[in-house]
Amino acid sequence: MKKVNKILVACDLSNYSIQAVEYAAEMAESVNAELVIVNVINQRDLDMIENVSPVPHSVDEHSYENQ
Repeated sequence: MKKVNKILVACDLSNYSIQAVEYAAEMAESVNAELVIVNVINQRDLDMIENVSPVPHSVDEHSYENQ
C-alpha cells in the first residue's frame, strides 16, 4: 500500500467544512502526513453580498494608502 504524504481539504468556514478539516487533521496526524487546507469562496455568495450592499467605489491599495 502507498504511504499517504499529503491530505488536501477544502474549507469555506461552514460548520460542515470545519468538521471536515478536523477529520482531515486527525487523519493527517495519524499517518504523519502534511495537511493542506484550501479556503473556498463561492462566487454565488459574493454576488449576493454585492447585490445586498454594493461597494460605492473600487477598493485597491491606493484607497488604503490615501487614508
